[in-house]
Amino acid sequence: MRATVDIVGLAIRQARIDRGVTQAQLAKDLGVSRQWLIEIERGTGNPSYETLFRVAEKMGFKINITPRDQGEAND
Repeated sequence: MRATVDIVGLAIRQARIDRGVTQAQLAKDLGVSRQWLIEIERGTGNPSYETLFRVAEKMGFKINITPRDQGEAND
């Protein structure tokens, strides 16, 4: 699970940078603190699904949530 949070944080950071959006701008658009966004980008925060969908909407990308395979669920 931790690796997933790290990957999501890096993806958000890269999308934000690619679009020329500052942390302060994105945080304001999302209605969250800049510190919270920093924690998400570093992988130390744990965003809710609702927040992830808001980020995706603001950054213009899709989130695809698929169920795990039976074998992966036991890892």
